[in-house]
Amino acid sequence: MFYEVVLDIVKIVNSFNNLSTNFKWTIYCNRYFGTKNKKYYYIVSNADSHADLINGSIKQWVNTTSRLGYTTSLSFAKTTNRSNSVLDYMTTSGKGNHSDGVLAWTEFYKSGKNINPSTVNWKYCYVKIYKTNFNKLTKNGRKGTIAHEAGHAFGLAHNQGNPKSIMCQTKYGRAVSSAQICDLKGINHLYK
Repeated sequence: MFYEVVLDIVKIVNSFNNLSTNFKWTIYCNRYFGTKNKKYYYIVSNADSHADLINGSIKQWVNTTSRLGYTTSLSFAKTTNRSNSVLDYMTTSGKGNHSDGVLAWTEFYKSGKNINPSTVNWKYCYVKIYKTNFNKLTKNGRKGTIAHEAGHAFGLAHNQGNPKSIMCQTKYGRAVSSAQICDLKGINHLYK
């Protein structure tokens, strides 16, 4: 059974008083590995045509100081050795058990089993890009979708109430195509 994070799944909502007024973000109650050590992502050959978008997406979560004046504690790099990866990007021609509007989804695994990220830490993730719908998007739409899925892999759930968060789904009016300070603060809360 696949747990879909692009559509509704179990979420934990956290509000933090020390952040900007009325600021909220949604995180899973667990995080990948729970460490700050450098991790690696891998692009499966069927997603090579999206490599620039994927690489750019990871960089916007990791190297954020020059763009936003804020940084995360994440350390990720691309690998050509899949066995070193904790996050694999791939395309698929099937949408699995997802709705017709799905663009991509993230699957979480531990000990070879697909798990629910709201209940346990995970060891690795697969981001699956549904080619049929994804390829219909504008370049900014594709960029935003890949960044959104990276946010899930790093531990963030949906933030449907904030269209200025990359974690807002497109069907709820997401107005950005890259991680914003509110998203980065969510990451820093997880990996403090």
